Amino acid sequence: MQAVQDTGSAGEVRGRTSGRTPRGARRTSPRRCAVQPASLFMRIVLGMLVGVMAVAGSARAQTAGEILERTAARYLALEQYHFAGTTAVQMQAGGRTETMDMRMQVARSRAGGMRVEVDGPTMQMTYVTDGRTSWMYQPAQRRYVRRPGGASRQEAPDLLQSYTRLASGVEDAAILRMDTLRVGAETVPAYVVAVTYSPQRLPAGTDSLRTTLWIDATRFIVLREERREHQATSPAGGPMTVAQTTVYTTASTEAPPDSLFVFHPPDGVQEVSPQVFFGSGSPDLTGRPAPGFRLPGLSGHPVALSDLKGQVVLINFWATWCGPCQVEMPVLEQLHREFGDDGLVILAINLMEPFDEARAYVQRFGYTFPVLLDIDGAVAQRYRVESVPTSLLIDREGTVVRHLVGMHPEADFRRALQALGFGE
Repeated sequence: MQAVQDTGSAGEVRGRTSGRTPRGARRTSPRRCAVQPASLFMRIVLGMLVGVMAVAGSARAQTAGEILERTAARYLALEQYHFAGTTAVQMQAGGRTETMDMRMQVARSRAGGMRVEVDGPTMQMTYVTDGRTSWMYQPAQRRYVRRPGGASRQEAPDLLQSYTRLASGVEDAAILRMDTLRVGAETVPAYVVAVTYSPQRLPAGTDSLRTTLWIDATRFIVLREERREHQATSPAGGPMTVAQTTVYTTASTEAPPDSLFVFHPPDGVQEVSPQVFFGSGSPDLTGRPAPGFRLPGLSGHPVALSDLKGQVVLINFWATWCGPCQVEMPVLEQLHREFGDDGLVILAINLMEPFDEARAYVQRFGYTFPVLLDIDGAVAQRYRVESVPTSLLIDREGTVVRHLVGMHPEADFRRALQALGFGE
């Protein structure tokens, strides 16, 4: 049982147990005396038994599929929340094991406030809006940008979006057991649900993915998630296993404090213009033929743009050190999964970084779209890339139809793709 805080109900979780109290043992509360009259003790025991029976009855009454559907519906309906936690990733491939820990926080208010924070070894980003002013902060570059206006839910990376699709494409689901979370002075029941998804839901190249979820039995929100993914082949050559555990240390569906939706820049951080921050002002290639190129890929096979004529190609210039690039890449992965079999080719062109660095980054996050290497930056010059990320959408005739400089929300990519027949 994992430590969880719900500011809307019960305070801090004090630790993890097996969910069972040893025979003859008695859980105590700081607010309760150690010695109690027998009659009061019996009433407490009876009350606990009634609660356990009610939870057990609830588990029997609902199938795993119904729990997933209720949880997905819950996330779709959320208008305010505050979640924070950690994600630990362990990747094994080519006889090597790599680990990564990341902290994240996401909050939203009914008044239009939003906060998204990600802090990890390869990604650091903070996005804040109060509905009237928006801030984006890059800790690694020690700079931030301020813009008027608020943001829709799609204008910042939605770290909870996957939970809205929990019930989609389920091949098999089972309730493993009921667990209990000690939350402050309360014991909170949670369903432990194991899910296997159909091949259509799996990332390209993944042959198995098993997810285990700890779902609050009352509020139907995810408190812990464990994922284990296996790929028969990887960019390193040979099989790869990725184990990921996400633990929410804050999980509130009450109104978050207003202080979360105001950005206070740390000392020594510089405010810059949107042109500097996002790299706007670069030449626009929209309407022009896409310059040809042939580049080596992480897979070991070169890719030529001319070989892809007749298909829609989305090119994304990126770098491992680029915070906005790190935010965009999960969006590219999602688009690759959705439309890769429908004629969309995504080419992520790494700009002037060593092969090993680019490969390690891609392996760490399990991205499955093709990654090419522009070692000397020559292709970036042809596409007039002055900053990363820069994305270009090329139609089936080889013409650039969208030239996106800087980080863009998922909605921008989807609108551009919809104009070419994807996601209609």
